[in-house]
Amino acid sequence: MALRTLAAGEMLYGDLPKADAALEKVLAQKSDDVEALYLKAARYIIEGRRDPEQRARLFAEAKPLAGAIYKLDPNHYPALYIYASGALANTTAPSENTLNVLKLAHQLAPQVDDISLEAAVALSNAGQTSDARHLLELVAYAPHANQLSVYAWGLLNQVAEGKAITHIAGELPHEFKAPR
Repeated sequence: MALRTLAAGEMLYGDLPKADAALEKVLAQKSDDVEALYLKAARYIIEGRRDPEQRARLFAEAKPLAGAIYKLDPNHYPALYIYASGALANTTAPSENTLNVLKLAHQLAPQVDDISLEAAVALSNAGQTSDARHLLELVAYAPHANQLSVYAWGLLNQVAEGKAITHIAGELPHEFKAPR
């Protein structure tokens, strides 16, 4: 647990090679440690969000780790989200498998706005506008609106106007301003 905690802290606030070293120690002791595998996958997502030029490559590195987690725990929704993010890193057109993974992640964790938004975008890009609109409404009309609610409103307006959603998979803005 201490090594996983160290890795998580280093991933978020410190040094990625130190996080990797801590996770390698955990995985050397227990190669099927779901939390260590998840942290290793999340590490690539975090780095990919920090480095847009390397995002596709880094998200692709996370995908097989998320697949390994799925084999150990098919209901680990954060890993499902990471798997789908890896699949969407190089394309806006989701495969049927990617859509199914995102739908399952949303079904398991409907309260996670990031998953709802990515699922909505993928559904919209797959031509499933009604389902996309429904997920966007869940976030946009949230009783405790937040920055993602405002972002969801913008995406919902794009869908309502019949426009293709302009969104890069894995890139959720951190600051939003409400339209006036």
